[in-house]
Amino acid sequence: MLLISTVEEEKELLKKTSNLCYKICIGKVGTMDSREIIAAIETTAKREGIFRSDSYREEHAVYHTALNALKGLCRGEIGIGNLLS
Repeated sequence: MLLISTVEEEKELLKKTSNLCYKICIGKVGTMDSREIIAAIETTAKREGIFRSDSYREEHAVYHTALNALKGLCRGEIGIGNLLS
């Protein structure tokens, strides 16, 4: 999860990851609400074909990946309390 980036940084990231055969996508979130952040990540990943839209397991894996990234960013669960309520 890359939080703040410029257009130049995004282009460089896309170039580096395509050479490594990673699938990535770029999306934007206009809120600090952790539920909406995770929903935006899932929506962007589905739209960009990161996972199959008919696969619950793949979608669920993206959910937990986003949740773990947020936990790391917020230094634990205390920073994302609204998600766990």
